[in-house]
Amino acid sequence: DVYEKEYIRKDGTILPVELRAVLLKNDIGKPVKMWAIIRDISDRKKAEKELKISEENYRSLFDNSPIGLYQVDPQSGRFVRANNVAARILGYESPEELMSSVTDITSQVYVNPEDREKALGWLKKDGFFNDFELQNRRKDGSIVWVLASVKIVRDEEGNILYHEGTNQDITEARQVQEALRLSEGRYRQLYESMMDGFVSGDLRGYAIEANDAFLNMLGYSREELHRLNYKKITPKKWHAVDKVIMKEQLLTRGYSDIFEKEYIRKDGTIFPVELRTTLLRDEKGNSIGFWAIVRDITERKQSEETLKKSHEKYRVIAENIIDCIALVDKGGLIQYVSNFAEVVGYEPEELMNINALSLTHPDDLERVRRIYHDSINRGWREIIYETRIRHKNGEYLPLEIRERVLKDCHENFIGSVCIVRKIIQRQQKEQLSPSLDQNFFDRRLTARENEILSWVMKGKSTWDIATILAISESTVKFHVDNIMKKFKAVNRVHAVAIALQRQQGGFD
Repeated sequence: DVYEKEYIRKDGTILPVELRAVLLKNDIGKPVKMWAIIRDISDRKKAEKELKISEENYRSLFDNSPIGLYQVDPQSGRFVRANNVAARILGYESPEELMSSVTDITSQVYVNPEDREKALGWLKKDGFFNDFELQNRRKDGSIVWVLASVKIVRDEEGNILYHEGTNQDITEARQVQEALRLSEGRYRQLYESMMDGFVSGDLRGYAIEANDAFLNMLGYSREELHRLNYKKITPKKWHAVDKVIMKEQLLTRGYSDIFEKEYIRKDGTIFPVELRTTLLRDEKGNSIGFWAIVRDITERKQSEETLKKSHEKYRVIAENIIDCIALVDKGGLIQYVSNFAEVVGYEPEELMNINALSLTHPDDLERVRRIYHDSINRGWREIIYETRIRHKNGEYLPLEIRERVLKDCHENFIGSVCIVRKIIQRQQKEQLSPSLDQNFFDRRLTARENEILSWVMKGKSTWDIATILAISESTVKFHVDNIMKKFKAVNRVHAVAIALQRQQGGFD
């Protein structure tokens, strides 16, 4: 047979050869010699060696590739070759299990028929497709997203040998993309539904993007706003303030404190706003723009002004009222007082943050503490009691204290307001005005209205009168309103003044 062996050249080198030997015989069939045809196969051996190395390299690359590699028989739809990654992507322990288990990739691997038809269409038309995202079904039935590329491999005569493809598991990337999409959707929804204005701009101060709230706040369309510099919507008196905030806060630490300024609407009106600005940077840390959250505080400013006027009014009332007023927190510490210097000799600053019970006579202390705790625990709205309070000179004075419990919106106790009155002063007033002890009578009023007005003239509150007469506070208020209407009085104090005038003038 033709066989291979090696020869030794004259120079000692080894030479691979291929040969066939033939035995020659004489007439009587006795072997006498032989001859052979010998071929130098050095080049072929070298090529075979290189091919073997190439195949080993290819096999190693194929088997150890970080992406899934496989070959599919287009006729049967079976895997004819696959590497470990391709098997693991589809949930199989080994390529051998994959090749033996999957008998038809079109029905067992592809999830969506539309994807399968699209991929086969590309192969038929172009002979390949690249980077197609599709869903595959794993061995356990779960879904895996893959990035697939497939091409048709043919022989020298153009016949299809197999389909060769690559798979990359992109499930995690798809999940990240989906999470990002949902996050962007939520951000966009939040962005558009914000009650506050949102605006972003470049370093020149031109708006790049703004939500509807900001546009409605200023009255501009999106296109109009893009053409405006922030100075155009800001009164000149605020330009220097903006410059300082930009230099000392925004460019220094990347964001500003919350600050107030004013904006100019499209119609020229000026309104107050509250905002915080944040600097935007690129990947290299360079400043590229800013964004800001802006709130229209017109209503708040109006409320603050109203509250300021109200505080001023009630401060004047509190400071000029005859009785003493004290605000005590839930810990029993005094937080505010008025008129205490006239009654107990202490200036307001001397009483701040001291325990209110520390001024109480030792013999009254336990009783007052019990009354105070009962009012909290039993939910009493108001309590009236008498006690002795230490004057700055050391003397104890008899006082009447009307205490109203304060609660927050959740009905939690937060403190109390106390109105303090000298009992001696009250007795003196009662002695000087004996006519007030008599019931008032006016023919225009009903019996109940005359009765209630008499108690009002004696300084009783709505709650006091309701308690004395065993009726509701709303009933008392109803009769007081009728009295004011009949007397044409603007308030109950005015009604009392009219009644005293009538009483002193002899009118009934």
